[in-house]
Amino acid sequence: MGADYDSRYVESSGSVYIYQLNDSIWKRKNILYPKIRVSYAGFGYELGFNTKYNELIVSAPSDSGFLGSYAGNVYIFQKEDSHWVEKQILSPDSGGIFQRFGHSVKTQGDYLFVGAPGGAYYQSGGSVYAYKRRNNYWEFFNKIISPLNSYRDYFGSSLDLDLEYNKLLVGAPGESSGGQRKSLTIYILLLKIA
Repeated sequence: MGADYDSRYVESSGSVYIYQLNDSIWKRKNILYPKIRVSYAGFGYELGFNTKYNELIVSAPSDSGFLGSYAGNVYIFQKEDSHWVEKQILSPDSGGIFQRFGHSVKTQGDYLFVGAPGGAYYQSGGSVYAYKRRNNYWEFFNKIISPLNSYRDYFGSSLDLDLEYNKLLVGAPGESSGGQRKSLTIYILLLKIA
């Protein structure tokens, strides 16, 4: 379970609680924190689990670092014996404040998608980052930018994935048409899986 406002070590840096079912009772086994703890990072905001690689994907969309305030990061943990070990950190491809990379995450098989609905200096409609599993790590291979790319589209706020039909659904709750904001637009993208 994500606890993105956990302030045990740093104000609202966040954490993830790991529970295990024993004799019909859920018992807490562990608490995960990022190695570098940043105030208001929101670690644990979104969680994903990749069953193929036994990995836990943890987002921290408000994580601030060298890419700018609230640029965001996504942490990859892998289970080794009874412990979860931080294996990789994914970040947006360029700097820019309030990108909120990791606001949504969806993984299945060899693919991982990360939503970044916030704006950057050159692109304000939002985007989705696509990763493919290669050499035991997630490698970036494509960036899907909001089709309208208008201010505050928030494209990438939500994601759903169906690899059986090669489809990615992307939510854009702030998209506007004719000068008026819609309550939510869902894009259905056909993926070319190689």
